[in-house]
Amino acid sequence: MITWLNGVLDQREATANASGDNADARCWSVIDDGIDCRVLDAAGEVIVHDEGSPTREQADHIALNDPKQILADVAADRAIAAEHAIEYPDTEFAYCAVCHDHDRHDAAAAPCRTLRLLAAKYATWPGYQPSWAPEGSRG
Repeated sequence: MITWLNGVLDQREATANASGDNADARCWSVIDDGIDCRVLDAAGEVIVHDEGSPTREQADHIALNDPKQILADVAADRAIAAEHAIEYPDTEFAYCAVCHDHDRHDAAAAPCRTLRLLAAKYATWPGYQPSWAPEGSRG
């Protein structure tokens, strides 16, 4: 699961970085003049425009998911994954360094619930395995 998750994060990061060659090209906003709606980068270049489309709601959604936001999301997801690193991976003794209860000697199954929730965020991506879903999650 960790290898797959890192691949997803690598792909998202590469796609966001390829969307523009500088920070201005990666930060998007919406201009709606009442006739049509456009998504622009911080330098004023049109990112998305088509007469009558996208709707204002679609444009807002696109702008809220601009490359700058995707890069921030990827960085946060990588930090969470690193925080919940698996100790003794690929052994029967694998456990999460954070979620494992050393006092109770309770070996929380690796990957832990936190990593499973993080992976579930990308459940629509190719390669996601339903067996990775955290217990009790809605799918």
